[in-house]
Amino acid sequence: MICAFWFVVLGPSWASDQQNRFVELKSEANTVTFDLNTVQTIRPGRFMIVETTVDNPDVMRLELKALETLRDYCALADGLYPAPTDLLTLGAPDLPVESIEVKSGQSEIVGPYKVVIWRYPYKRLASVFGKRLDCNPDGTINEFYYSKSLALITNGLRSREVFDCKQGLWGPIWRDEEDPAKAILYVLQKDTAAFGLYWTVCQAVTNETPYVPQ
Repeated sequence: MICAFWFVVLGPSWASDQQNRFVELKSEANTVTFDLNTVQTIRPGRFMIVETTVDNPDVMRLELKALETLRDYCALADGLYPAPTDLLTLGAPDLPVESIEVKSGQSEIVGPYKVVIWRYPYKRLASVFGKRLDCNPDGTINEFYYSKSLALITNGLRSREVFDCKQGLWGPIWRDEEDPAKAILYVLQKDTAAFGLYWTVCQAVTNETPYVPQ
């Protein structure tokens, strides 16, 4: 009974804490969420935080459709192929509809490779490269890369970011084992989407007005 009482009393406070735990920034393409419970302070004004980027539902449908379509192109010879009209799931394109490109070659790092690429013909996705599928060099599906691409679409991209709110700096942490304190940071430019993100996250974490680069 006592436990139940405290759950009832503390429940609304816990729910409020959960609502205030996340900072969400929405765009035409995706939703970026920062989890304030993951903040790791490096020094005053500089911290690491976990970011998750998830496509908006209509963009996710386009991504899934494109990924499934590109599977069939792994077996084709190198070249350009007209994009099927059923790929245009976001309506009438407002950018040129580019062909699907099948390309293979040899790299000093990965050896022989084969990829299928299609760029999205929508201005709202201008910041997104498009869809790329890595195939096996013999033209079969590389199930490992296909599964990774599928998981990235459905689960979103989770990454660690470092912000320095006293100097107008930001930088990603590329490797899991990388020390956040040693991350390479970049100067942010005003009037950019990256600066807007920096401003919002810094205020949420530090409760102070962040530095504005000149």
